[in-house]
Amino acid sequence: MAPRTPWHVYTLHLASEAPPFYVGITSQPERRLREHRALSCKSTSPFIATLACADDCTMQVHHVLPFNKTAIAAETTLCRYLHSTGITLANTGYRTQQEPSQ
Repeated sequence: MAPRTPWHVYTLHLASEAPPFYVGITSQPERRLREHRALSCKSTSPFIATLACADDCTMQVHHVLPFNKTAIAAETTLCRYLHSTGITLANTGYRTQQEPSQ
């Protein structure tokens, strides 16, 4: 059996010490950061382009998880936490509808 591809839960920042402006998941963080910097992601390109800061965009990986569903749950939890602290994220339509099943 082939090894499972890990999923990374990450935040994007406009500078290394700046608060995050986006939370996402990917199985290929280096490729995904290049896509964000190239303004090819519809969720972040308007935000990054408006500030003319594509080269300053950095990624911080918070979790590396074995399953996509687990990564989505961690992404949602991180979005909720950041919103609760007053941080505004570019991805305002995060997966709030996905509540844990009873």
